[in-house]
Amino acid sequence: MKEMFTTLCHFSVRPMARLFLLLLLPVWSVAQIVPTTGAVECFQAGSGAIFTDIGGLGGNPTVEGAPGNYPNCDCVTTTTLCSPDGSAVTANFTSFGVFASFDWLVILDGDNPDNEVYPYSILDDPANLTVQLFNNTDGAGDGGAENYGVGAEIGAGTLAELPTTTYSASNPTGCLTFVFRASAVVDDPGWEALISTGSGIAHPGDGIPCDQDISCFPPSNVQIVGVTGSTGEVTWTASPDTDNYIIEYGPSGFSPGTGTTVMVTGTSFTIEGLDENTMYDVYIQADCGGGDLSALIGPYEFMTGFINPPTVCTYTLLLEDSFGDGWNGASLDVTINGITTNYTFFTGNQASFSFDVLDGLPLVLEYFSGVFENEVTYTLFNSDGNPIFSDGPFPQTGVVYDELAVCPDCLAPSASSITATFIGVDSAVIDWDPLPSAEQYQLEWAPAGFPLGFGLTSIVDGPPASLSGLNPCVNYDVYV
Repeated sequence: MKEMFTTLCHFSVRPMARLFLLLLLPVWSVAQIVPTTGAVECFQAGSGAIFTDIGGLGGNPTVEGAPGNYPNCDCVTTTTLCSPDGSAVTANFTSFGVFASFDWLVILDGDNPDNEVYPYSILDDPANLTVQLFNNTDGAGDGGAENYGVGAEIGAGTLAELPTTTYSASNPTGCLTFVFRASAVVDDPGWEALISTGSGIAHPGDGIPCDQDISCFPPSNVQIVGVTGSTGEVTWTASPDTDNYIIEYGPSGFSPGTGTTVMVTGTSFTIEGLDENTMYDVYIQADCGGGDLSALIGPYEFMTGFINPPTVCTYTLLLEDSFGDGWNGASLDVTINGITTNYTFFTGNQASFSFDVLDGLPLVLEYFSGVFENEVTYTLFNSDGNPIFSDGPFPQTGVVYDELAVCPDCLAPSASSITATFIGVDSAVIDWDPLPSAEQYQLEWAPAGFPLGFGLTSIVDGPPASLSGLNPCVNYDVYV
């Protein structure tokens, strides 16, 4: 903790820097059904799958072209989901974001046997209006209101604006059909919906057409548990067709066929000999014998821990808006040890977020602008509660902070509590708030700008501390 003062003049306080880091938990992915842009398709879908828009998982509403955003293709994509056994399909939306002025989604309670772009259009048969469940606000001439009726428009662009987040088939086929129009104007994150079926049948694999026979189902409910610094246990629910499986694993992002492959019997397998603090992908498929293999499902991603864990401490991020209406589309990505979390807030003057960091590992901040940048400021505080970075109004965009975290073995005194008083021509008294855990304090001082380790030092039992032998009218820095 640094303090600056001038004999018979003034003083100021500056915090000392420290390093920090964070602990990470294993994560796993799930099966995904991602439609082809502008196509008419029908896929078999089972419980546990995630149905997404044409951009896939993820997305960022404030960044045009962000990974996971659907493309602004000026096209219509029609996708039907049917369960392998004909039981009713249910889609439970967990996220939803479309550009409500131009893009729209219609969910239809039925299949699409004729592979139409606009199945059940009321232009063809007005009675079909009864099967229309949801339609977002759309512009004239883009096929929304024209094909599905003005009365069906709800004008929802976010998950909170949906009339319901769960849609279930009630027709004899058990299928749901999704008609999505993406304009040429902007792209948004789209949606993610968890799929379940009336019978609970497992997802047969990604991208399996509705007319394809399935003789070998993959396992379901794949998870990575019991992760250590060198191992990870893969568990799953058995396939109804076999108890034999092929597992392939390797570093995150590896191509199937290039990893390490093992044959397994049962419903679990422990992968050993892994590197610490490393991301891995796992794929699995059922082996029904005679060359009959299920779809390859995955990747299921996890991260090994530390064999010798680093010190963990807590940093705090304070977001502020001078007008009091949140960040208006701005956001801040915080990446700790390769894991990114996005922070923003939508109402009020400020929001505070705390997160764990790992001593000696990178901490990266990346800022994305919104509107009214003149209102936006933010500050990062270390585990001592001292500010180590801030920006705004008009914050710089992109990567703005990339440093190693520092977790102190012993807390530093609060910078705001340090004062220099009774300043004379050759002396001063330094005071600060004592810490309950501190037994002694070290002070180091010298003329302003001196490098640490080259000043005069003194060990004291507690505040206040007197400095003597100073030169008149000189700026001094003091560290506590």
